[in-house]
Amino acid sequence: MWIWQKKTSPTRNAVAPAQDSGAIRVGSAAPAPCPPFLFWPVVRSGFYRAIILALILPLLWGIVIFGLAAMTILAALLAGMCVSYWLLKSWTRRGKLMEFTHTLCCTLIVGAMTAPTMSVTLMLGVGLLIPVLICLLGLPGRESVHVALLLPLFFLVLAPQPPRWPLLARNRLIFGNIHQAVSIRRYDWPRSDQIHGADAVRLLRPSDAIGILYKHIAAQPTAHKTNLAIRQTFSFGLPTPKNLMLGAVPGWIGTGSILAIVLAGLFLSWRHVLLPTPCATFLLSVLAGLLFGPLSPHQLHHQFWQSLGGIWFLRPEEALSLLAYELLSSDFLFAAVFVLALPGTMPMEPLPRSIFLLIAGLGAALAHRLMLPVPPATFAILAMQPLAPAFDAIFHRRSWLVTALRPT
Repeated sequence: MWIWQKKTSPTRNAVAPAQDSGAIRVGSAAPAPCPPFLFWPVVRSGFYRAIILALILPLLWGIVIFGLAAMTILAALLAGMCVSYWLLKSWTRRGKLMEFTHTLCCTLIVGAMTAPTMSVTLMLGVGLLIPVLICLLGLPGRESVHVALLLPLFFLVLAPQPPRWPLLARNRLIFGNIHQAVSIRRYDWPRSDQIHGADAVRLLRPSDAIGILYKHIAAQPTAHKTNLAIRQTFSFGLPTPKNLMLGAVPGWIGTGSILAIVLAGLFLSWRHVLLPTPCATFLLSVLAGLLFGPLSPHQLHHQFWQSLGGIWFLRPEEALSLLAYELLSSDFLFAAVFVLALPGTMPMEPLPRSIFLLIAGLGAALAHRLMLPVPPATFAILAMQPLAPAFDAIFHRRSWLVTALRPT
């Protein structure tokens, strides 16, 4: 989110206020005696262009894995966004202040969190809605715009989804389509001839399979049935680590391939858009929340403290494997890369930023363990984002909002 400039190098990415009125200097009026210098180019599209380029990698891989269905719903989303953006830009005063790269970046993030079985009509409506929400709730310079992403995400995640999500067979990749999907007993990525010529297989998402397993563990943590459920889940209900890294698992279009997300994160770090420290802080907080979180919503409701930290009933190798699957099969890594790269998502000062990320990570882990029908990490960060200025103010620091709006 912040551009780090070396002390001896010119500030290439920041221009003087006389040249670009949208480049807002965050911090004191006097230049800092040593790096980093923090600049926040709100109106300029450099940040958003870099995020869009990074998003293309997991989205393209999602299209390859989920086929023409994923390509169609993403095309419908972008078509609706372009029509709505053009109408607002042409006919409204507030719409003239909108930035296309800004709107496109927010739309692609919503598109990455969609399922490949979504309705094209629904996606077209969501695409029409996103620019309207951005125009109403915040324009570049008022980064409460990110809250506008919550409403379309609610529409998407609450849309009825089958309990088992489709995944194209291996020989149907590269823009294949899901015409016929069949269920198989073992979690595998077969060819179509191995599933009697069908195009796809229907499988549980790994996070859902683990959630079902945790219900057995929470009820009888040391019983023989629990050990049997664990062995069956690892044998039949979870993909291999290789398939998990490649993205050959059911899930949201842009969160499937861990390898693609890692490469995108490295690109954003190279472009000085993403800081590694916030990502690590957030993911460590998520891991702590998963270690001490409840294994079952029912047990949390009836036993409360006794249900916390239930994963410690497992053997160490089982606990580590399940935690790794939880981190890699949900949207934790996606949010740590793309959502945290959005300008204005976090507090500007280091201490408030760390506390903000710790709370957001714990909230994301709790939402995941309670099996709420939302992308837990994305929702936790975006829901807390309006409070980011308050964290700076509470910890005796000048709010970035007050500083940014102060006349220069």
